[in-house]
Amino acid sequence: MKIYKINHTVINNMFAKVNFRERGTLLTMIAFAALLFILPACNSDDVGDNFYTFTGETVGQYIKNRPETYSEFTHLLDTTGVMGLLNAYGDYTCFLPDNEAMKRFYQSKGKTP
Repeated sequence: MKIYKINHTVINNMFAKVNFRERGTLLTMIAFAALLFILPACNSDDVGDNFYTFTGETVGQYIKNRPETYSEFTHLLDTTGVMGLLNAYGDYTCFLPDNEAMKRFYQSKGKTP
């Protein structure tokens, strides 16, 4: 195993040959890189009162929890694969036909439920 001896005068001469303008650019780049790592750490993860968790029923849950009124519409949504959309959180309006309205719709199309 060879042991190499570092000649400090060679290294010092290399840096001595670099003019001040290049040194300033290098120091500026190092400072900028350091800021990129330091500044993002200043953001706090504490959201305080802005944190909101939905605790109510989604439209899909509302429909499924009332089978005596909306079982036919639930069956239609499950068959078409659209119930997942109504289980999404958010504010939107859904006009729900009750079982009687669905039966009238089926009759108007000549179908049976």
